[in-house]
Amino acid sequence: MGLSGTFSDLTLGDLLQILAVARKSGMLEISSPAGEGWILLQAGQVGAAAAKGGPCEALAPDAGPVEPGREATEALRRDGAEQAVLRMLGWRGGGFRVEFGPPPPWVAASGLLLEQPIPSEYLALEGVRMQDEAAALAANALVDRVLEEVDGTPAREPEAPLRVPLVVIDPDLGALEWLKRTLSDGFERVHVLQRTELAVTRIRQYLARGERPVVLVSRDARPDPVSGIRDSAELVSRLHQQAPRMPIVLLVARDGASGRMPLRKPLPHGLAAVVTRPSVDVIEKPAASEAVERCAAALRDEIRRAIEPKEDG
Repeated sequence: MGLSGTFSDLTLGDLLQILAVARKSGMLEISSPAGEGWILLQAGQVGAAAAKGGPCEALAPDAGPVEPGREATEALRRDGAEQAVLRMLGWRGGGFRVEFGPPPPWVAASGLLLEQPIPSEYLALEGVRMQDEAAALAANALVDRVLEEVDGTPAREPEAPLRVPLVVIDPDLGALEWLKRTLSDGFERVHVLQRTELAVTRIRQYLARGERPVVLVSRDARPDPVSGIRDSAELVSRLHQQAPRMPIVLLVARDGASGRMPLRKPLPHGLAAVVTRPSVDVIEKPAASEAVERCAAALRDEIRRAIEPKEDG
């Protein structure tokens, strides 16, 4: 038993929410001018997903010699599935087919099946949020062009995203959420992780595939019980030894009261740059929104200046 259709009258987000309410299980295949992908549904929730050329390929059997532990592997699977679904939610046009029933044997063999499915409603809402942000950026660009025509002032051209992934390590969840919002448009993909061991696993996955991500390390990064890394300085040193040409940027939170940047010296060897972010208490204050946005723009510019010469190196 199956179901097929096109995305002319409904979106993938609509379809996911319908199947979630009905608690349907099966394989949802999607094709569009932008690409192809699939989503495994388990009682309406996302049990696995992949988009052609997407990050889930890092977990395929031929990805390389990296063998992370069970918990780290599950985190990578989950991150890859979320990214694949969010990517497909941004596609326009095309069609879909759903085959209801148990998962095909090859899904379990692929190593992509999640131990705990992801709520479809969460992914659908996140997709809507990302589309709203993209629409807002497009609207701002249109306003800039109109103003340029009116007063003759050249509008600032939006910078193209760097063709590299970014891995952000910061133990503060509020900071991670702000960093993802701030940096998501500037890189090919952005991974934000609280736990150092999961970030190290993700970085090694990229290196095993011959890719060098940009790594943004909080000065307050937690110890890694798996590798024995004790602090951010040792983390930077280890990563630099493993991949000397990989750009590593140290992230320091400014003091909430004074706005100063407290630094411990000496700085770790192997850094491409040191950048700052506002403290979370400042980020959450509506009265500080303009200052926070200026800090966000400065952060993007500083990271780009630090790594752009190395992008093609």
